Parts: sequence; C-alpha cells; structure tokens
Amino acid sequence: MRTMLRRLAAVLLPLSLVLTACGGGGSTSPSDAASAQTGGEINIAWPSQPPTLDPVVVTTSATNTIAYNVFEGLVALDANYDVQPMLAESWSTNDDYSEFTFKLRTGITFHNGQTMTTDDVIASINYWIQVTSAGQQFFADAEVTAPDADTVVIKLPQTLYTGIYYLAQPTQQLVIMPATSIEKAVASTGVPQEDLFGTGPFKIESMTVDQQIVLSRFDGYVARDDEASGIVGKKEPMADKLIFNIVPDATTRVNGIMSGEYDYATDIPADNASQLASTSGVTLNTLNSGILAMVFNKKQGAFADEKLRQAVQMAINAEDVLNASYNSTDYYELNGALAATTQKDWYTDAGLDAYNQNDIEGAKELVAESGYNGEEITFVTTRDYPYMYNSAVVVADVLKELGLNVNLQVTDWASELKLINDPAGFDLFVSDFLKRPIPSAYTYLTPTYAGWSDDSELADAIAQVNAATSSDEGLAAMANLQEVHYSYVPAVKFGDIRAITAQRDTVGGFVSFIGPVFYNSYRVN
Repeated sequence: MRTMLRRLAAVLLPLSLVLTACGGGGSTSPSDAASAQTGGEINIAWPSQPPTLDPVVVTTSATNTIAYNVFEGLVALDANYDVQPMLAESWSTNDDYSEFTFKLRTGITFHNGQTMTTDDVIASINYWIQVTSAGQQFFADAEVTAPDADTVVIKLPQTLYTGIYYLAQPTQQLVIMPATSIEKAVASTGVPQEDLFGTGPFKIESMTVDQQIVLSRFDGYVARDDEASGIVGKKEPMADKLIFNIVPDATTRVNGIMSGEYDYATDIPADNASQLASTSGVTLNTLNSGILAMVFNKKQGAFADEKLRQAVQMAINAEDVLNASYNSTDYYELNGALAATTQKDWYTDAGLDAYNQNDIEGAKELVAESGYNGEEITFVTTRDYPYMYNSAVVVADVLKELGLNVNLQVTDWASELKLINDPAGFDLFVSDFLKRPIPSAYTYLTPTYAGWSDDSELADAIAQVNAATSSDEGLAAMANLQEVHYSYVPAVKFGDIRAITAQRDTVGGFVSFIGPVFYNSYRVN
C-alpha cells in the first residue's frame, strides 16, 4: 500500500529537484556553516499583510510561509515531495486507503506550555475538516478516534488513494494546535492571534498590522533527529527573532535588500533581477513556486455563464500575460496542463487544444452566443504583487476588446482576500497557486474556495483521480479531469511560474520549498 504512494512520490522527484536546484542560492554553504552565529535578528521584506496567521483558514502564501516556522502537522512533504512523519512518529494506511493511522511523538509542547495529547490532535483534524477545501470535499464523513494515548485514526467510508497527500499539503496544512485554542476559532478568521499556539521552532510574539510580524525562538521546541528536508526533519531555531517587515512596494523591497536594511526579500519583480544579481553581497534565487491563473466567480454574476468563460479562455494569449508579469522565459513556462511537464505520472496533453488560442474573433462569437448583456465585470487585483496587477491589466484590455464592461478594481492584498471570499465582491481575479504534488488538489477546483467550482462533472473527475489505485488509472483519470477543466473553465491557467527572492551574505541557512523556509537560518559572523 505505501509502496504505491512511494512510487507516486518518486515520479515527482524531477520537480522537486528543480525546486531545490533553483533555490540553491539560499542553502547553507560550508563556509556559512562554519561561521554560523546563534542569536540575533533576521529581517525579511514581506510583500503583504497576512489576513490572519492561522494557516488553516486561508490559502495565501503570505500566511502559509510564515506558518512553516510556527506550526507543524502530523505529516508533511520532504524535498522530494514524499510524505514523512512530523508530529507523528510514524503513519500507515490500510489496503484500500480508507484508514490512516498515526503513532504520535510524545513529550511535544505547545507554545503555551501545554503538552500535546490526542484530544488536541483530534480537535485539530476536525477543525481542518470543517474549514479547508480538501477537508470539506474529501474528509467530511471521516471518523477521527484515539484507540490509545499515542494513536489517532482517521477512518473514511470510501477509498482515498491521495488522502495522505491532502493531509500533508503545505497550503491549508493540517497543523496541530491546542483543543482550547480551536474552541475559540471564528469561521472566517480562524483562531484569534492571542490563542495561536503551535509546536514549531518559533512562536508568535507580535503582529503590528501593515508594519511587521515578529516571531521569537521557542526554547521548548523538541526537534526531530532526521535530516531537514522540505518542511520536515530537524529544525534548529538559531536566530532569536524572525522579523517579517510588511513592505508592499516592490521598489522599497529591492532598495532595502541592496542597502542591507533587509536580510531577505521575497517577490522580487523580474525587471529588477539583473540589477540585484550584479549587486555585491546579494544572492538572487529563483524557485518553481506554482502556477499563475485567473479565477472566475461561478456562483453569481456574468461568469456563471459557462459559454462566457469559454470565450475568455479562447481569447487569452498566455504568452502576453506571462511576459507582462515575468518579463523573461527564465521565470515562466508556457504550460496549460494541470501538472508540470516533469510530473510524468500526472502530465497529459488532453484538452490542451483549448490552451493559449489567442482567438479574438472566435471568442467574440461565443460572447454573442452567451447570455452576457453588458453587465459590469469587477476584476479585482493588487499592486502588492506586481505580477498579479500586470497580468490583470493585460487581460482587462483583452476583455474590453471582446466588448465586456470591465471595472479593474485595485486594492491591497488583504482587502482583495476579503472581496474574493464574497460572491458579491468580484467576478475575476488573478493569483498564483502553490505547486501541488497532486494536480487535482488545486483549491480553485473545489466548491468551497473563491470562485466556487460547484460542478458535478468536475467533482466526479476529481473523485476518479482519488479512487485510482495505479499510475495508469491515475493518468487516465487526470486526462479526463483536464478535459473537463477546459470545458467547464473554473479558471484560465496562464502557465507555470518561478518566484524570485534575494538575500544578503550576512545570513545563511535559507532553503526553498514552495517558498522560503526560515527556521534553520542564522546570521553569519
């Protein structure tokens, strides 16, 4: 049973190698390790204010990457995209993948001083099921029990071949918090900040909205002994504090890393890459972070009409969009498939004749056949992430050429997140989505995520992927899902993207895994 899961991870190895190699500028070198200094602060230029620091209730990387340092799950992904135990000592599945058993590590302490128990684990799992897209869609009927003080079992009424990967996914990750914290959770914003306690190497010290988030070392942290990889293994909180400075303006982030005000900066615009690469004391890193896509509101408004969504898909020139956002093929790849080209067990060209058509006249015919009658289309975007804004500007011009009445609404990222979670708040938005080891797990495919992809054929296609028990069955199911995707059009995928980050040579230990990992970082003497 687990052999088949290991095989799935093995075919994803080429993707993870790309991630590791591209992020190599941030990894520890022998000279850095020899001069590593315990203590001090690491200042990070962060592009946007997270709406919450509870990683369960939001999908945004602004929260999730910070949360890597604070929270841990029962299992998580290593650098090879294989599932490894974290707070679990071990895990196993039954023969039909309907039951997942976790043996817990003992002596684990939360940031509030409480010892982790099965009550906390059960409460955390049930919270994850109730709140997350994957939980609601695939684990809604799960029975979660503790047969003894060190074991938790998740039992499903159906086969879920991909289940352990959903439990380990880094976006809306299943993290373990005290049951007493989860009792205070609010539906839209999650657990209150003052009650956010994890088991990770850093704890939340403070958050000053639109200024900075401060994490401080957790002296009670209990590390694993195995080698650090991805977001599992040994974690060593060497710095006293990680300070995430909220810096929405990209030029300010670039100037700050060049001057030494910041030790690390994320979301560097492609236009500034060559400037930073030639700056003394600065290392530029790129990592294959995910996909860029435009999501339609299918619950209400103009794009509840499938034919209008198909019209927009037909009109898009993906290369124009990606060039406007990333400037160079060094930072993007034209790929319309749900899987990366390196994910051999999942990659298929089924349905791709509908990708990147750039057919304006054909699209106008579909608009005429649709029910569109001049309604205003609210296209929300933000300058906090320049690639989102630049993409939106290009697409808005195409929509206007099709005769659509477009209102490009520009706001900050936190405000955009509120808008896109309200069916009356938007019609379109562009976002990046972190790379998934299972392409059917993208959140925009679910009926509970912004855009509300509530379609029986789409749900059946995803169910076929989850019910597969071999690589051949999985690939056939993925081909069907991709055909459905290009017919139903929950979103328009533009391509695969690479994020750009920069760091000073005064710090080391940074690695990348679908975003930067900071907990093993340190100052260099």
